[in-house]
Amino acid sequence: MQIVSLITDAGVYTKEAFLEKKTRLPFFIILLYFIYPLFLGYIVEIYRGKLSSQSDNPFEFVNGVKTLGRLLYDGIRAFIIQILYATPLALVIGPIVATFIFGESDPVDTVGSGIFGLPDQTIIFIGVLAGIFIFLYTILIAFSLPIGLARFAHTGKMLDALRFLSIFRHINRIGWINYLLSIAILLLIIAGTEYLLMQIPQIGWILVIIVTPVLAVFAARYSAILYESVPEQ
Repeated sequence: MQIVSLITDAGVYTKEAFLEKKTRLPFFIILLYFIYPLFLGYIVEIYRGKLSSQSDNPFEFVNGVKTLGRLLYDGIRAFIIQILYATPLALVIGPIVATFIFGESDPVDTVGSGIFGLPDQTIIFIGVLAGIFIFLYTILIAFSLPIGLARFAHTGKMLDALRFLSIFRHINRIGWINYLLSIAILLLIIAGTEYLLMQIPQIGWILVIIVTPVLAVFAARYSAILYESVPEQ
């Protein structure tokens, strides 16, 4: 599908989601920073195209179909999916960060002394490989997670978010160039918006806090439209 149409549709959806319900933004800000799994429960509903414009009361959500427990249950499962996606990255980054925080003045010597006294050149080579892995895996997460969460939202099965062959087949039906370009533009919109806001002296970080839930809703709807642009198989 055309990217301009994709941005427009997601933008209109996001605008209506917050303008038609004035209390939604402060409500989502509270959930995002203090009850994140419940916020994810609403994001899952957005992936399903079921965000109500009438009430955010979890006991009345979508004409009473969604209860607080159900939203929280879906949100916790979505959170677990995010953790599973990020785990390989954490396993690589964690030791590196710990070395810099708790190690000696020279990180290379610190790492080397902890890995059987390997020479500096070997440690640097391992570091380069780790850097390449972090870069490539971050790209994999950025481009796979939107479809993974959309599959989970539509089927209700966590494993469907982790079936990478099925995810790649769905992307193939969308078209790899179209999909990669669409997600790249989404990331650019999010990063660009937050960067520009951060340039505003003194209040930039406050604006980022306020706008982040809006960007999350936009990204969820954007990804959902992209996912639904081709039939599921």
